[in-house]
Amino acid sequence: PIGMFGFWLATRFIEETETERPPPLDFFGWFILGLGLASCVFGLENLGKGLMPTSTVLTWLGFGAVLVVAYVYRARTLTHPILDLSLMQTPTLRASVTGGSLFRIGVGAYTIAMPMMLQVGFGLTPLRSGLLTFAGATGAIAMRTMANRLVRWFGFRNLLVANTIISTALAAACGLLTPTTPSVTILLLILVLGFSRSMQFTCIGTMGFADIAPAAMSQATTLTATAQQISLSVGVGVAAQVLNTSMWWRHEDHLQPIDFSVTFWVVGAIAATSALIFARLAPDAGSSVSGHSKRAQSHQKGV
Repeated sequence: PIGMFGFWLATRFIEETETERPPPLDFFGWFILGLGLASCVFGLENLGKGLMPTSTVLTWLGFGAVLVVAYVYRARTLTHPILDLSLMQTPTLRASVTGGSLFRIGVGAYTIAMPMMLQVGFGLTPLRSGLLTFAGATGAIAMRTMANRLVRWFGFRNLLVANTIISTALAAACGLLTPTTPSVTILLLILVLGFSRSMQFTCIGTMGFADIAPAAMSQATTLTATAQQISLSVGVGVAAQVLNTSMWWRHEDHLQPIDFSVTFWVVGAIAATSALIFARLAPDAGSSVSGHSKRAQSHQKGV
């Protein structure tokens, strides 16, 4: 039902951009890129989980990387590649993809690390763990009522830089939780973190399309969606690998709360580096959709 409702909203409110003649499908590019990305995702999803030999996982990752590199070289010679990497020359889209990917690595790690910490590290039941982590969705919904005003007031660059710092600080704070931490404290932390993460996703996604021509919107959507899924998978792989490394470092064969703490701190540091990318944006980046520069100009005239 939710998917059907989303389909109706898209057809109702999003204007369709038609082309006189659709470009030919780059079937070979689709094949090698799809196989390469699928191999990378498969390897990343199984990295550090112990479900298959490490050599097998690394083989899948290497095979996928070779195919992806082959596609990148091939795409440079095509007029209509299946994934148009030339769109990365647009500053706002480039920051959305690169900075957003770094930030999503932390989110991908959070989705696996938080439930595991509550259940394996703290000994909570799946039901109680779910009731706590559900607060993140509540925070995300609450953010929707404030996103437009915050973007107009601060602009994409300032909001993304500041919110990156806030989000990664909250993620690092998750590493300070212990089995004796009151449930109310955990609930509030997850609630605020959900609000902050959703704000970041909204800004990253909106800004990425701000300077894209309507004719290139489909290609930009494909590019950003691909980057999103890959970065989330990388986050899961990084989380699993850090957990295993921390456990190996302690010479233990089972996870403890400290292992999850280290994981939150590591992925938080990775996500924090996205602030360096967002800080390089122009002050009025994405102003065509945020309205930030217009608001600033009207405020100056009023003064």
